[in-house]
Amino acid sequence: MKGGPIAADSGPADSSAQGRLRYRLPVLISLVGIFVVLSFHLALRMAVRPPTLWIYWFGMVLVAVPGILSGERKAAVFGLGAFAFLQCFAYTLSSPYGFVYLRDPLYNLQLATLVQTTQAWRPGMGAGQAFAYSFYPGSNLFHVAVALATGLPLSRLYLFVTGILRFAVLPLGLARMLGRFVKPQATYVVVAIFLATPSNLFDLPHQQEFAYVFLILGLYAAIASTTVPGGFRFAAATQLAALVFVATVAVSHAFTSYVSLFMFPAMPVVGLIVEWWLLRSRHIPYRHLASRGVIAQTFKGLRFTAVAFAGMFLSWSALVSSPLELAWLDYASESLERLFLPHQFIAPTGSAPSGVAAGFSYTPDELAIIGMSLLILLLTTLVGVFILWRRTDRLTGPARPSAGILLVLFVVALVPMVASAPLSVTGGLFIPLRIFEFSIFGFAPVVGLVFALALARGRLRNLALMAVVLSVLLVGGSLTQDGTPRYQFLPPGAVYSAIQTHLTTDMLRAADWAKTHIDPPLVYGDELVQDAFGGSAGFNIAPEHWPAFPLFNASVLSGDLNFAYGLVPGDIVVTHVYMTRTVCFTAFRTTPLEPFKVEKFAQNSTFAIVYADATVTIYRWNGPA
Repeated sequence: MKGGPIAADSGPADSSAQGRLRYRLPVLISLVGIFVVLSFHLALRMAVRPPTLWIYWFGMVLVAVPGILSGERKAAVFGLGAFAFLQCFAYTLSSPYGFVYLRDPLYNLQLATLVQTTQAWRPGMGAGQAFAYSFYPGSNLFHVAVALATGLPLSRLYLFVTGILRFAVLPLGLARMLGRFVKPQATYVVVAIFLATPSNLFDLPHQQEFAYVFLILGLYAAIASTTVPGGFRFAAATQLAALVFVATVAVSHAFTSYVSLFMFPAMPVVGLIVEWWLLRSRHIPYRHLASRGVIAQTFKGLRFTAVAFAGMFLSWSALVSSPLELAWLDYASESLERLFLPHQFIAPTGSAPSGVAAGFSYTPDELAIIGMSLLILLLTTLVGVFILWRRTDRLTGPARPSAGILLVLFVVALVPMVASAPLSVTGGLFIPLRIFEFSIFGFAPVVGLVFALALARGRLRNLALMAVVLSVLLVGGSLTQDGTPRYQFLPPGAVYSAIQTHLTTDMLRAADWAKTHIDPPLVYGDELVQDAFGGSAGFNIAPEHWPAFPLFNASVLSGDLNFAYGLVPGDIVVTHVYMTRTVCFTAFRTTPLEPFKVEKFAQNSTFAIVYADATVTIYRWNGPA
């Protein structure tokens, strides 16, 4: 008799134990992945180089994939949260010396430092790229405000403030907004794919990444104002919040503003078109669910937001940023000429893809993963669109009445991606890479829909296949992001000058010394010099293509150097030990400089050494004007 109750309770106990295992096992695997990734970063910080970069990517896969595919909410939230943290703070964790690195963050830091020092902001302040950034100072002013509030130096804040904002807003904001249209498991996949967006700026302290946070908040508030029950007061409050968020976008980044200027009105307009098609389609068995009420109600709030944002942007452009807008128009017209006109009729501009955008530094296995991830993204998107178009009877849950909304998001995301793709062959590859961060907003829900349908069958074979596919998507997309530690594993022929491991204390000390002791009209150097002396110290840098390129590549310096290279008395030339070991991604040099080309300045009497250490030498030109 005593054995009866025990036998009767064994079924539920076993079921409960299996449930705990389904939750605990993915969490345990994610913890192992976190340990692997953080240990990898720690080893690099301690100057211990792991044998291969694939250890890092394997750890990232362990962090995210088991929880997302487990079907357990707690495991998925834990794994996705850990993956989001590691992605949003990849730039911070990958800093080898705890310094701000890479050109865009350095020039953003320069502008913020100038604002903090002068206690004022004006359009056109700053040197080099900081001049352009000054027309959209939202993120810089935000960092200065945080510095004043906390007392922390800007050089530290730029390492993690943008990461905190993105980690706090993007995963949860995207999940809450897009989760209205797809099932929870599809939502997890959507957020994971977004966090692995193939965009070189994704995890950097850059104006676009700051503005993108407020773009998502503005979209979410505008959609929530008409889709979440709450009465007039709630709708008015969320619309007001949306206006504040999009106003922040309008003063924070030019490119994000341009894309937003298209996206905000495009969603309601495309919504009307898709709504008209759905109501007349023979393939939609639930026309009454995907009718005017569903689509119009979702995008109704965006109509007012679109008009308000257009007014804000045009006002800001007319009053403040018109010089930058004109420069972008010039670049766009030049790119179109290079795309459609014969090359012999176009003067070379020297514009070239830089950083990871060039693809120059990728190894064959990395290129294979990137190619497979893009192919998978394309194929799954096409399958998802086909399901939304012709097989909507297979949809269940929120995706069924929201099929039209998913189609609207896809079409709106597709237009800028297709429009910018031809720029890849004009030296403007950075534009499609940047746009991918906006387009993924429409592609990812469709891909997540396909994953949810495949996983719903519950077969182990499907689960294993989806794990491999998702792993390739996450690794392939993340490989294009600039803030990862892959730059410490470049192949020997692709080690370039402006790598974060070369922005050492010696380089920054030399730049600080020059800032304190001399005031040169122009600084001649390569990309690393531009980062240290231009971005960090705020000097005006001679353009790399001319006159810096001919000056450094000349075998002998003779004749009128003022006429030949534009040198004026007081200009400085900066050389460093990495010039003979590294390449540049612009036309400055595609092979390391020969030692005699670096040493020629010491042999010319018109150049005087004013600073030298084991890494850097600074020459001042004292020749005639």
